Amino acid sequence: MTQSIMMSNSARNVAIQHCWRMALVFIQTAAGAGNFPQQTADSLVALLSFSGEMHHPLYAGDAVYPGLEIVKLTPQRTTGIIEMRAIVLNQNDQLIMDGTHHYLVKKIQPVDNKTL
Repeated sequence: MTQSIMMSNSARNVAIQHCWRMALVFIQTAAGAGNFPQQTADSLVALLSFSGEMHHPLYAGDAVYPGLEIVKLTPQRTTGIIEMRAIVLNQNDQLIMDGTHHYLVKKIQPVDNKTL
């Protein structure tokens, strides 16, 4: 059963703006926003999950600075899982968002530098 939530137009606009700001934060930390896809182009299979927590408000006009860090590699038989920490800071170095991403990658043969 679906329920609707009654709110004024101004409250609805504030909620929509907040959702867009949160979406921007998650987009900023997506691995596609950096060079991760190029580095894993032959092995990246899927984004398994992402999660995050907002620690400080994000306001219109704020500059955002995303960062990704590989924190864990879990090898499996033919694949592996990469866990990345994602952060977003604002122009005042305040932590806006902190979260994690999990990616599924397939194993590939290492390049033999001797034959290059």
